[in-house]
Amino acid sequence: MHAARRLRAPVLGLMLVVTASPAAERIFASSEYAGALAVIDAASLEVVRTIPVGRGPRDLELSPDGRWLYVALGPEDAIAVVDPASLTLERKLPVGSDPESFAVHPNGHIYLANEDTAQCSAIDPATGEVVARIPVGLEPEGVAVSPDGSRVL
Repeated sequence: MHAARRLRAPVLGLMLVVTASPAAERIFASSEYAGALAVIDAASLEVVRTIPVGRGPRDLELSPDGRWLYVALGPEDAIAVVDPASLTLERKLPVGSDPESFAVHPNGHIYLANEDTAQCSAIDPATGEVVARIPVGLEPEGVAVSPDGSRVL
């Protein structure tokens, strides 16, 4: 089991709290106001790069294989797809109205809480296709997927 480290540092003009395992080389933190990700070296806890990703970046999560870093862009109704190795923005996926947060299923699909439409959307990031829109009630704020992928909450 890994012990977590907590970071408190001014990043992109905001105070952020980020947790990462000691094995991680980089920590990624989103700044909604700066429209960017801060890339933080896990050893030195210094910001080594910023990546402009678009308006209002919020939630972020790696794909199951670690190849992609997904970032919710609420005002753009999109998910930014970042290559965490090259630190480049690869593309944006249109995903529905105001994605607040999301979770990545073990099969790679992205499940999003779309606040403005009271839905959970399922996206296939390989094709960019919305494969499901599920009504969930007013202003959904969070999504979780069980570790085995059998449930989306």
